[in-house]
Amino acid sequence: MATATPNLLQPPNFTCVKSLSESSALTSIPSTYTFTTDPNQLLAFEPQHSIPIIDFSLLTSGDPDQRSRAIQDLDQACLEWGFFMLINHGVPESLMTGMIEACRGFFDLTEEEKREFQGTHVLSPIRCGTSFNARVDQILFWRDFLKVFVHPQFHSPSKPAGFSEVCLEYTQRMRKVAGELLKGISKSLGLEEWYIDKTMNMDSGLQILTVNLYPPCPQPEYAMGMPPHSDHSFLTILIQNGIGGLQVQHKGQWFDVNPIPNSILVNTGDHLEVLSNGKYKSVLHRAVVNNKTTRISLALSNGPLLDTVVEPVPELSHPLKYVGMAYKEYLELQQGNKLDGKTCLDRVRIRTIEVCLEYTQSIRKVVGELLRGISKSLGLEEWYIDKTMNMDSGLQILIANLYPPCPQPEYAMGLPPHSDHSFLTLLIQNGIGGLQVQHKGHWVDVNPIPNSILVNTGDHLEVLSNGKYKSILHRAVVNNKTTRISLAVSNGPSLDTVVEPAPELSQPSTYVGMTFKEYLELQQGNKLDGKTCLDRVRIKTM
Repeated sequence: MATATPNLLQPPNFTCVKSLSESSALTSIPSTYTFTTDPNQLLAFEPQHSIPIIDFSLLTSGDPDQRSRAIQDLDQACLEWGFFMLINHGVPESLMTGMIEACRGFFDLTEEEKREFQGTHVLSPIRCGTSFNARVDQILFWRDFLKVFVHPQFHSPSKPAGFSEVCLEYTQRMRKVAGELLKGISKSLGLEEWYIDKTMNMDSGLQILTVNLYPPCPQPEYAMGMPPHSDHSFLTILIQNGIGGLQVQHKGQWFDVNPIPNSILVNTGDHLEVLSNGKYKSVLHRAVVNNKTTRISLALSNGPLLDTVVEPVPELSHPLKYVGMAYKEYLELQQGNKLDGKTCLDRVRIRTIEVCLEYTQSIRKVVGELLRGISKSLGLEEWYIDKTMNMDSGLQILIANLYPPCPQPEYAMGLPPHSDHSFLTLLIQNGIGGLQVQHKGHWVDVNPIPNSILVNTGDHLEVLSNGKYKSILHRAVVNNKTTRISLAVSNGPSLDTVVEPAPELSQPSTYVGMTFKEYLELQQGNKLDGKTCLDRVRIKTM
């Protein structure tokens, strides 16, 4: 999965939104910042939908009953919202306030001073800029940012004075909070308490501090601080300077977040969704701006080590909904491109319906070409089968077969000798042998060329060709070591089509016509036994 990541994430000599906002000449926002919100994403004011509150002191309590209730609350918060407020967390309010003010001091540096920390890559340990990725953002966001990798190696800008010290203390305290939350989440998923911590090697996990500054905007209704998006990590922990602007999506509607004083805001990220195999969804959130006051928020994302491949927990992966990807690759993919909802997560989502549709449509095109060739080989017009059998409305059936290991394969059978009902069946498999075809009275193992498609003729091609092309007998045998999976796509006419020998080939006719629906019910509703179904339409001569 290739990732195109620009080396330079900000245009040369970029201008911070803070400087733009402070310009005395600014009365309206430049067109490059005009952002139109979806009219269907208006705020909902439903008092019955209250954002969950988790009491951290109960989650870490030595009382088993209190902790059990707190874990249940945590489970419901992650399950229903993917977002909650954390109270009684033990992080001093003075430390949180001090960290916010230190960040304000960074943004108060001159443009020239801030450019020292511009960074050149999404994985630069310190970088600041504007918008999200100004190189690819078609519309710029009303936001300046500072991003710092604070674990496993601690980095910090050298300015302003004192920033590094308060940042280290703040991120270490928050890391402990994240660790306790992940222990609770492990339990809520039915896993061992230390599961996430140990399997994801969280002691060496990546922790990124993202500081956002949203200055006053003269036309907030036309600007956006950050568009709807989900976070890449397991959990994001956020505090702000008391100014509203964060909104979360719940059941398709947007809600203002009005935090309890001194609480910490927590939201689930994409990798918790992957790890839980979709039980806990990462939450969509966005930032809106105002025309009066600067908002500052500090988001601390907590993820695994960069080279860790995150995939669903085995105990939760039936069926598997996501594929694994290295955290570094995912981070580069999200941070190096346009921020747009959960499009990055869609890259690792197993899209069963979409994949099935794409696959069967592609196979249908192959079948169409094969049937045109078969029409010609029978001495008919190229489009004969397609038109007379109305194949545009023909029935296509996907049959997925799973043959697990069998302890005594010599006494078992995957499928007995039989022929297929359609014109053609196209089959692929997972590289494990087991298909056998009958040729001149002998059974032959099928060992496909890599990346080839297996094709066999069916009963209705035998009928249409008046016996010139016979449907083939085939069977499936099993083994005692490995699971075999095969996907067979049968391609026939529409259900009400009567299939009979082509007039040009019917002297004499050796088969009678029958609707495809009737034939299908006859074959599928009875014992599978060779070509006994085809014998029902064969004209027996004395």
